[in-house]
Amino acid sequence: MADDEIGLARWSVKVVAHHAKWAENFRQEKEILRQIMGPKLLDIRHIGSTSIPAMPAKPIVDILAAVKILSDVEPFRDDLIRIGYKDKGNGDVLGRRYFVKGGEDKRTHHLNFCEMNSLFWTSHLAFRDYLERHPDAAKQYASLKRALAAKFPDDRPAYTTGKEEFVRSILKLAANERPR
Repeated sequence: MADDEIGLARWSVKVVAHHAKWAENFRQEKEILRQIMGPKLLDIRHIGSTSIPAMPAKPIVDILAAVKILSDVEPFRDDLIRIGYKDKGNGDVLGRRYFVKGGEDKRTHHLNFCEMNSLFWTSHLAFRDYLERHPDAAKQYASLKRALAAKFPDDRPAYTTGKEEFVRSILKLAANERPR
């Protein structure tokens, strides 16, 4: 895999150095999604480690898209499939409508729809924003991700579970910060 390439086999875990191309890839995907959904798409954000400057990450672009109500996604389901997304229902997460792009051998995007200002929306943005504002926490997270990737190179659920306690602690810290 080239250093700037996106995509990773579904179950594998590989954490690579941050690449500026990830932000550009998000901007391109954002424009495509805006063209498809128009005003039903209230907001769209780049989330996950690929969105955080200098953060190593699995080379999969995570997208958070806000709609008024989750059923607003349904009329666009076929259009999303036409541009390469697969419908994964809620992906076992209440309050989310989940799509993935790319095949089992090379997932490139995770597209998460949720209702604007829902807990799903606010917690994902709070986590990202906290790590952007706190370089020491970001370094701890990067170290944890590298260690988990080395320990679980073929077990993405174990990798994800290994991050949960850290994520919860960051969300708690973010909630305790005063609004600026």
